[in-house]
Amino acid sequence: MSNQSLMTSVVDAPKLVVLKSCYGKTNHKLRLEPCRDGRTGKWLGVADLSEEEKRNSKYVVEPGVTFLEIVDGFTFDLTKLKDATDWQWVKECPQIAGAREETNHAIKGEEQEDFTSYEGADKEFFVFDEQAEEEREEKRYSKERKAENYVGDLSNTMIYRVARLLGSNMDGARPSAVRNYLSTKARKHPQQVLDVQKDPAQKSRLFMYAALDKEVIRKRGGVFYYNDIALGTTDEQVLLWLGEDRNYTLVRGIANAINPAEQAKATISQANAELFEQTLQEPAAPVAPVLQPYQSINPAGQPEGPAFTNEDDDDALDLSDIDANAGFSEPASLTPAPANLTRAQREKLAREAKK
Repeated sequence: MSNQSLMTSVVDAPKLVVLKSCYGKTNHKLRLEPCRDGRTGKWLGVADLSEEEKRNSKYVVEPGVTFLEIVDGFTFDLTKLKDATDWQWVKECPQIAGAREETNHAIKGEEQEDFTSYEGADKEFFVFDEQAEEEREEKRYSKERKAENYVGDLSNTMIYRVARLLGSNMDGARPSAVRNYLSTKARKHPQQVLDVQKDPAQKSRLFMYAALDKEVIRKRGGVFYYNDIALGTTDEQVLLWLGEDRNYTLVRGIANAINPAEQAKATISQANAELFEQTLQEPAAPVAPVLQPYQSINPAGQPEGPAFTNEDDDDALDLSDIDANAGFSEPASLTPAPANLTRAQREKLAREAKK
């Protein structure tokens, strides 16, 4: 090591070691004594001194006699002999973690997802690193801002879905109550909110939750079932089953059970759409021509022959002049002659009516 490196290491060496409780600012206390190496039986962090060395030392750690009572914020001043000597054995105790990340206890105000080690369940205190804590706070503040912006931009429809994805079925609650819930989540558990935002299986997960809420899918003995069909033991296994093409018919059955009215409506709409498409593709049926009396259809499909209209009739017959004694009780009961009869036909009918 160069002289410069040696001097730098001395200058940059920590002067204080602060221990923080894994349980936050509580009255948590821990009595610590030097511990042995389970394999060799030697005292960890304790200098193996002769009797003469002990007599000449200003401070000596004596296993079985020496102990410390650690509380939140306990500080070792490494510029002092006693503190520096005690720190050597204290840091070897299994209850002390060298950094917060070596524990799996959620600190008050922190989220469990920040702790990836599950081997730190026995840790009760950790070494506080001020610089690392500042970086952690900045990271957490950034997460909070992103989560709050996300929930703040949600529509009144989406807030209910996001709340359900976060584990709360708030159907029927006022939008203001749902937004308050999401804002609290964004502040206290920003990572959970951000995970929902990034989840590519949002709609599939909502479908699964709807099936669970309606008890179409049930959980028995740690296993999810649809009728008697086992879907898996975790949410992710159920989502995988729902996404498999071979299960389409069963998934459609689940959809019908969740909301039969909407499914029937969708089915009818689809059928109508298909019929509409089919109608557009078929040629229009020919319209039959309207024939007048004494007309026929020629080979071209058009009517031919004389056609008479009311305009050809110069003196239409007025049946109201027929004598009431000519065999009719009431002239009003007579059936008027059809408008499309020829003049000869109408005159014939009039003569027969006068007989």
